[in-house]
Amino acid sequence: MEMWDCYTWDRQKLDHQHPRGVPLAQGEYHLVVEIWTVNRRGEILLTQRHPDKPYGCLWEMSGGSVLAGETSREGASRELREEVGLMCPPEDLVYIGTVVRGWSIVDLYRFDHDFDVAALTLQPEEVVAARSVTREEFLTLASQKQIVPHVSLEFQLYEKKILSRNSQ
Repeated sequence: MEMWDCYTWDRQKLDHQHPRGVPLAQGEYHLVVEIWTVNRRGEILLTQRHPDKPYGCLWEMSGGSVLAGETSREGASRELREEVGLMCPPEDLVYIGTVVRGWSIVDLYRFDHDFDVAALTLQPEEVVAARSVTREEFLTLASQKQIVPHVSLEFQLYEKKILSRNSQ
């Protein structure tokens, strides 16, 4: 059973853990990570969600819940490895920002990596396809409502940090 560390809204770690799939108590949060993988041409790696998941078949970036005992960066590194087979040392992740969504404290990272979509190893229960897109293609997919809604909002908020290899 997957376990999460519990936090307060202001990221103070509580003294207990929580099992995935059970609603969190009032005032409790867990950590989630999202990783925007961007190549040197500024293309973004998108993954298509499994149809059985919420927002099934929509496009997003890699990410997921941080497991109990992991740091945010360790969770992000693990999620990249599990979902698309990319090896990323935690220290290679560039912090973009944090948003609070529901009962989740979501840390956003950028991974500068010249990925080859054809060489990715997709986690079949999570991801059914992957593709690289330009900024313009991302915006077109978003306007066609083919991107997970919160992903489109995060792109609007953090576009410069997502696409700029110089924003550390």
